[in-house]
Amino acid sequence: SSRNWWSFFYTCNNDFRKARIMYLWEEWFNLAKKGVFTLQTCKDCSIQQFYPRSFCVECNEDNLELEKIDGVGKIYSYTEIFRSPNPEKFTTPYIVGLVELNDKIKIICQLDLNTDDVSIDKEVKFKEVNNEGVIIFQ
Repeated sequence: SSRNWWSFFYTCNNDFRKARIMYLWEEWFNLAKKGVFTLQTCKDCSIQQFYPRSFCVECNEDNLELEKIDGVGKIYSYTEIFRSPNPEKFTTPYIVGLVELNDKIKIICQLDLNTDDVSIDKEVKFKEVNNEGVIIFQ
């Protein structure tokens, strides 16, 4: 029946979409593991975006590339975590921050700073992506 065909088509198309997104993240993570922080840039409208996607959020085109940036941003917001969702992977206390890059892109990350050193608008720089996939700024 046509319903089964549509279901099959949707499943295949959805699997392809997931595979494409995973490829984009894999490329980003491989560069980040080398200490290179990148944003995705649209070659058609010049918009930068994060996280990597298969299309531009501004013009909906797929002419995108990862572009190296200096990885410097400022703390937009933060909170200190005292209860870990997974004590084997996250030792408390730790600080989760919202870091603003280029006055528009905000990234949730872990801040490798002492509590006394954290403040709104403090300049921070990309440090690494750890083995758990957590983006860390310091």
